[in-house]
Amino acid sequence: MKLAKNFDPDCERQLIAVSKIDKYDKGIAEKLQGEGPGSMKLQLGCVAVLNRNQDEIDSNISFEEMKEREKQFFIKHHAAFQYLPDEYKGVDQLIKKLAIIQQARIRSTFPKTIEQLREQIRNKQHELRTMSVALTTEHDCWTKFQSMINELRENIRSKVNGDYDFRTRINMISIDGKMTSKTKSTTTKDTTSIATSTDDRIAYHIYKFQQQFQQQIIDQFSNFLTDDYKKRVLKAIDDAAGVSLPNFPSFQIIERLFHEEFEKLPNICFSLVRTMCDYIRDNLLKLFHQIFDKDYPRLNQRLKETILKQVEAAEERTTERTKEILDME
Repeated sequence: MKLAKNFDPDCERQLIAVSKIDKYDKGIAEKLQGEGPGSMKLQLGCVAVLNRNQDEIDSNISFEEMKEREKQFFIKHHAAFQYLPDEYKGVDQLIKKLAIIQQARIRSTFPKTIEQLREQIRNKQHELRTMSVALTTEHDCWTKFQSMINELRENIRSKVNGDYDFRTRINMISIDGKMTSKTKSTTTKDTTSIATSTDDRIAYHIYKFQQQFQQQIIDQFSNFLTDDYKKRVLKAIDDAAGVSLPNFPSFQIIERLFHEEFEKLPNICFSLVRTMCDYIRDNLLKLFHQIFDKDYPRLNQRLKETILKQVEAAEERTTERTKEILDME
């Protein structure tokens, strides 16, 4: 009882069956009702029953005969149990009380259990409907793989050629609305970052990157029509004095001014390569995940690694070629 009290302090889930009622003490009726010292006030109550002793068990006394003896016991000890309601006396009352408790428990939990089972059934039916067709032969595997590769290739081709789907065209309208609502002070870089974060028009954004690259070059080059640049030219001519004939400027002056501007190019060029490769890598993976489902994790991982490896190799080749072109200048 002490252990049960720790886990059920409000005594809501405890039912006591007093099984050795033939050895009762004085005041048993009050104790069974939760009154007096040594008793517990339980919401489910206590029920007094008369069990078989060892001799009766050895004599194979039947359950029905034991119930009759129990009934005669309460009649014979009427004085001790006269003020105890019938619901506290006998194994029949215990069975009835247990049945009522079980019925109440079922009524409180059964609807929720049924709804949980129905939800599980719906989830499993949805999984069955979305489950991929079983691939039992090498031909089936190759056909499935080839169909996904073709779909990915077609998706990339449409994005590059501008053959956009309905959702992309809707996004284009919303993006154009956002860009026209921006103020004239918005830079090309800001506009490009907004566009690339909301749609996947590959050819369009590569073109935008090129425009941004051109604008960055223009912004980085000196303004050749300003007085400051005129002073730089005169300074370069003055520094070359004595190297060439009067009124015949040395070619070194042109080289010096050219290299001052040319040194601004490499960082911009390599930045363009990184930006475009990052964009292409992200969009290829995005398109890849749209086509290849999660049913083939090992295949997906290998293909993803192949895509990343190819983009990385292309970036290295482009960077190297860009460096060669710049070195040629």
